[in-house]
Amino acid sequence: MGKKLVVLVGMIAMLASAAFAGPNAGDMPYGAPATIDGDISDWAGAAWRTGTLQMGYYTGGAVAGNEDLDLANMRWTCRWNDNDNVYAVMQVIDSNPRHLDAFTEWCATDRVEWFVHGENNQNVTYHSNMQDAQQYVMSPMASDDSQCWIEMGYKKGAPITGMAGAVSVSGNTVTYEVSIPVFEVFGGFSGATTVPTDLAVGMTIGFDVLVGSRLTPYTVYDAAPYYLVDETGVSSGTVHKADGPSDGMQEFTLVPEPMTMSLLALGGLGLIRRRK
Repeated sequence: MGKKLVVLVGMIAMLASAAFAGPNAGDMPYGAPATIDGDISDWAGAAWRTGTLQMGYYTGGAVAGNEDLDLANMRWTCRWNDNDNVYAVMQVIDSNPRHLDAFTEWCATDRVEWFVHGENNQNVTYHSNMQDAQQYVMSPMASDDSQCWIEMGYKKGAPITGMAGAVSVSGNTVTYEVSIPVFEVFGGFSGATTVPTDLAVGMTIGFDVLVGSRLTPYTVYDAAPYYLVDETGVSSGTVHKADGPSDGMQEFTLVPEPMTMSLLALGGLGLIRRRK
């Protein structure tokens, strides 16, 4: 085997290994648009983030050790597409599900919150008008857990301008699936012109997920234990990690679609044949 061939095969093996391992923690891979229906069959081969969620905040008394969330086995993943949307899935394992048919209070029900901002808004707070960064909240319905309610931020009943979401429930596992447009400016509440982010390789955007879980039936505001968990824990008080500059949401670099090992191998074989 010639020297050039040895180098070529080594490079192919190294690239294949890197592609098989998936993206770095701070990378968001490119991928085809997902069908938002709660069925994650079109997420085959996704680089799932597991074992990263941390308990960060709870209300209503000291109940440490009685959490109903299986943090170690919960998982989530995300990808971007040049239609300027981020697609994501969060799978929550909750042994004591608490669902309601509508958004009442921030701690009334199990839920997932998604956060996003465009390239020029690193670590900005999402304001009440959601102009610089957006927050989307969703939960299965108690009367039909194949359906969900979705709100934008705390504005109950507000429009969700371009965001799509679906849920599915199987035993203790709740799957949340979303498609979220990324904006530099969202003008739905401020009156400003809505400006989408033109997603492209190499950009950095903010994207985050936070899981909320109620341990007991909701009666009045803040009356019973309620947990919030996310990637790095939640700051003290009532400020979520994604709520402000000091507790900024995760930043992701948009990277190309990962090459598969089979494509690399085929390409390498083609190059080897031409060397004969």
